[in-house]
Amino acid sequence: MKILLVDDDEEVLKDFVTLLVGHEVETADNLKKGLKQVKEGNFDLLITDWKLGGYDTAAGIVEIALETGLKTLIQSSNPDHFEINPFRDRVRVFDKITFMDTIGYVEEVQRGLRER
Repeated sequence: MKILLVDDDEEVLKDFVTLLVGHEVETADNLKKGLKQVKEGNFDLLITDWKLGGYDTAAGIVEIALETGLKTLIQSSNPDHFEINPFRDRVRVFDKITFMDTIGYVEEVQRGLRER
């Protein structure tokens, strides 16, 4: 499965790449790179941090992903944040420190892709 990880924390990116061994994983460490890769890539899943440095949020990336039908997972240290609410019914949102939830969702997406 081809996965795009977007997070401004290099350690988080490394952790996810390790957890997602066996998948084709690309990373972006800022909003601009993430937007470019979502527009150009052919991904099965987007996993993005909600806050991407300073006041930037992943809203733009998530909008593009949803327009193209890309399955999306938002990681956030504040998963109940009101800014995430417009997307809540169309994406999965997990607490950033709950890696096992992320792995479970990756497996769920992978099963769905196999059933196509």
